[in-house]
Amino acid sequence: MSLNGRAQMNSSSDSTFFNSYNFSNDTLYIKTQFMECGEWGGHLELSRIFLKDNQFYINYQKFSADCNSINENNDRPTQTLIKTLNKKLVNKDKQLVRKYFQQLVDAKLRQTSPMMNAGYVFQIKNSNQNINLLLYSGDEKIKDEYLQFMKQIFN
Repeated sequence: MSLNGRAQMNSSSDSTFFNSYNFSNDTLYIKTQFMECGEWGGHLELSRIFLKDNQFYINYQKFSADCNSINENNDRPTQTLIKTLNKKLVNKDKQLVRKYFQQLVDAKLRQTSPMMNAGYVFQIKNSNQNINLLLYSGDEKIKDEYLQFMKQIFN
C-alpha cells in the first residue's frame, strides 16, 4: 500500500468512530485517577465526550483529593470539584482522542501484572460498556501522555 493510501485509511478511521450512530445515545468517558494519597488513590479527572445537535463536545472535570479524609470515606480520599471546562471538538481534537485511545491500548498490551499498591488508573469506557479499557500502572510515561493529551485538547 502506498503512503498516500495509508494516510487516506488513517483519515477515514479517525472520522469513523466519531459519527452520530456511535454516539446517538451514548457518552465516552475518559477517567484518570492520580496517586498523591498513595495506595488510596488521589485526585480524579473525568472527561465526557458526547453528541449534541450533530456536534461533538467534551466536558472536563478536575477534582482535588483530600488525603486526610481517607478514614472517614471508606478508604478513599474525598473529591472536591475544582475545575470544569467545555469545548466543541474539531477534527484535530477527534484525532487526539483516537491517538490517546491507541496509546492506552498499546500500554495495556505492554502491561505486566502490577507489583505495587499505588498507581495511576486510566480508563476509557462508554455508557453501554462495549468499550471499557482500564489500565492500572505506575508508569510515568502513560501519565505524561495523558497530561499532554489534555493540554493539546484544551489549548
